[in-house]
Amino acid sequence: MLTVPASFASLEDEEVFREFRYDIGDILKVCSSIAGYEKVLRAAHALLLDARDVQSTESVLFSIRQVARTVPPSESVVMPQIYAALPQLAFNAHPTVQHAVLMFLGRYSQWSAYHCTNLEYELVYITNAAFSLDEEVSSAAAHAFLYLCTDADAKLVRFLPQLLPFYVSLSGSVDMESVCKYADGLGAVLDCCSAQDIPNALDTLFAPVIAKIGASELLGDAQKSLAFDVQGLGCLIAKIKKPELVPLVARITPLFLEMLLRSGLELHSEVLVSSFCRFFIHALFNAPKALEPHKHALFNTVLSLNNQNQNQNQNQIQNQNQNTNTNPNTNPNSNTNPNPNTNSNDNRPSHANNNPNS
Repeated sequence: MLTVPASFASLEDEEVFREFRYDIGDILKVCSSIAGYEKVLRAAHALLLDARDVQSTESVLFSIRQVARTVPPSESVVMPQIYAALPQLAFNAHPTVQHAVLMFLGRYSQWSAYHCTNLEYELVYITNAAFSLDEEVSSAAAHAFLYLCTDADAKLVRFLPQLLPFYVSLSGSVDMESVCKYADGLGAVLDCCSAQDIPNALDTLFAPVIAKIGASELLGDAQKSLAFDVQGLGCLIAKIKKPELVPLVARITPLFLEMLLRSGLELHSEVLVSSFCRFFIHALFNAPKALEPHKHALFNTVLSLNNQNQNQNQNQIQNQNQNTNTNPNTNPNSNTNPNPNTNSNDNRPSHANNNPNS
């Protein structure tokens, strides 16, 4: 009943099935609450071991995910068996199963944080999936990473030697939404680090971005890549409430201010301006002392960019007005009717717009 068909006759059929599937998921939650989550988990575990194809494997993982709210993090009878079965799934390399496993890991992140026995396996699985060519898989990996790091933050500190280079390697490989999820997750872990470890960790994360600013010509994709990196760093520091953040932000602020001004006045890159501004917004909340010596420079930079933006808007309006005045065909008062067989007062839509599917 929960198994996704190999194909659908139409997008409408697919949407109807997905709604039906979640309705059945709600029924499963009720059953789990009434009959007991152990019975539901045992039945699901047996089906998972017996799954013979991709669709049935995915549907079982989906059903387990649907009853997660009824399963307490302390459950220690069936859930360990389900986790033990994950690496043995026959279709683990298939994107559909990968997506289902990642969504399962994200949904049971509180259980993982409580038991800590599978954290290494989960991190390896998630970080490998982050670079999947399948967009749904890579997006689910970012989702799972965020929830696992948020719920198991302190318990993942020991994995920082693996997490830091992983985050750096994401540059240019994932979309903006995923960058922010990875940054939010890693920031939660960093906020649990000792005062001695945070400076080196932050230097590791900021050094590639600083090098990119100094070495790159910042044209085309390079601008987009840098913008993603800077916005990710902004999300990262938004999660860190440690005083050790202040020296780093103070050190890089002059460079970031210079780059912010250059992004607007020289490169005319809205995405870069937006990313640097968002970084400074997060810095104002979590490291205000670092920006204190630079507040006037920051204000003047933002003011210059705002003035430039207003001047550009005024120039665009003037150009549009000039084009309107010099082109008689765009005169709104013109009564010229290019088609003598058409009533100029007929406002009915053309036949091309009568298609109900348009």
